Amino acid sequence: MHRDSEFFRDFDVLLMPVTSTTAPPHHNKPIDRFGRRIQVDERARPYWDQVKWSAVANVAGSPATTIPVRTGRAGLPVGLQAMGPSGGDLTTIKFAELLGRELEGYQPPPAFL
Repeated sequence: MHRDSEFFRDFDVLLMPVTSTTAPPHHNKPIDRFGRRIQVDERARPYWDQVKWSAVANVAGSPATTIPVRTGRAGLPVGLQAMGPSGGDLTTIKFAELLGRELEGYQPPPAFL
């Protein structure tokens, strides 16, 4: 039995942030794997801190679908991810579709209009 099976007996999806911030501004450096920093609560943090939330589903071997929820003050996307049980890809996709109907949804950032 998969470890996530117990949780998903009672819940269809688990909602989590995608990252700890809004989407970061576009980064124009072609190679900068470990030098990039982002602002989180007015502190510079390593860019790779952003993958912690998406890693939860990856480590669990579960599907997760990202849902654009709205835009932040700078016009950059804010998202949630819906994680489902192993093999529950269609559940997370359907949940994203239904929630997306109720929210602002994806809006291209101002620089990409």
